[in-house]
Amino acid sequence: MAMPDASPAATLDELLSQAAWVRRLARSQVADPHAADDVAQEAMARALERPPEPLSRFQVGEEVLDLVLP
Repeated sequence: MAMPDASPAATLDELLSQAAWVRRLARSQVADPHAADDVAQEAMARALERPPEPLSRFQVGEEVLDLVLP
C-alpha cells in the first residue's frame, strides 16, 4: 500500500519546527557562525528536495553532517 503524500506546507512546517535544532547542530560542527548558518540553510533545502514523506530530525541532521564531514 502506498503512503499518502505529505503536503508541501506540512513538510515545510515540519522542517521549520526543527530549524533551531538544525542551526545548533551546524554551529556545533562549523567554527565560523556564518558558514554554519549556510550549512543549516543548505541542509534544510536538501531535506525539502527529498520525496514527500514526514521529515525526521535524523534526516535533517544527516544532511548537516553530509555537508560538513569529509
